[in-house]
Amino acid sequence: MTDNQKELSSPGKTLDIKAALRECGFIVHGIKGVSMLPTLIEATDSVRLVPSDGIALRKYDIPLYTRRDGSLVLHRIIGRRKDGVWIIRGDNCLKKEYIPPERIIAVAEGYYRDGEYHPFSAPEAIKQARLAVAGHTAVVMKSYARRLKNRLKRK
Repeated sequence: MTDNQKELSSPGKTLDIKAALRECGFIVHGIKGVSMLPTLIEATDSVRLVPSDGIALRKYDIPLYTRRDGSLVLHRIIGRRKDGVWIIRGDNCLKKEYIPPERIIAVAEGYYRDGEYHPFSAPEAIKQARLAVAGHTAVVMKSYARRLKNRLKRK
């Protein structure tokens, strides 16, 4: 990761990213963390981010947004509430986040791995996104069934 990428990933650097997006039209940024495994791999992949202004976001898109504490996060949209708030979760996470549209800064168009670009609009990427969301539901259901079984055993 370059010094510039470290700076852009720090809390409170939202304005730097917005300025870079305005100036260049896109930025390429390294991945930090494991919350988007297996889709994105830390220290291996970089995402191409474009401004979210004017883009009609939809389920399975991967936006860059700010949390209330100012930290920047890149997770997948899994739904939208009636009030317009996005329901977002990392592919490797259990917890959902509820993000209002004004906190979304950019959206990932694709990623680079081993020098090769992979657009998220490609059919295989769309299939992987659907599997990530559906697979998570299966994991949650299995976990719930296991907990219920254990409770019934204790009674």
